[in-house]
Amino acid sequence: MTLSDYYGILGIPDNSSIDDIKKAYRKKARLYHPDINPSPEAKDLFINATEAYEFLLANFEKIAQSDEAYFQAMEDWRKYRQDSATSPNSTQRIALRGASDALIISRLLCRRRSSRGRPCS
Repeated sequence: MTLSDYYGILGIPDNSSIDDIKKAYRKKARLYHPDINPSPEAKDLFINATEAYEFLLANFEKIAQSDEAYFQAMEDWRKYRQDSATSPNSTQRIALRGASDALIISRLLCRRRSSRGRPCS
């Protein structure tokens, strides 16, 4: 995916702020969450929105710096996704399969935040 794809998934312009990204993700998450929306494509749309949200937040500063920093962020993201899928650690990582990757990751992150006394957002 490209940067424009990630912004498009969330339905926001390319020059959006972090707050805009968070607001757009919350709207999409409520709209497409599989527990709320029973349609078959809702799960995939939710997962795509979660991936876009995670990428944009994790790389927001790099994206704003320069094209080179953006391309490095995209390459790092691809490597991260491949490493997560091919070399799971029994205590920290899981084998990521298909379209459920982002949902699984978001649940694990939520559990980790909750165990540290921080609410899930």
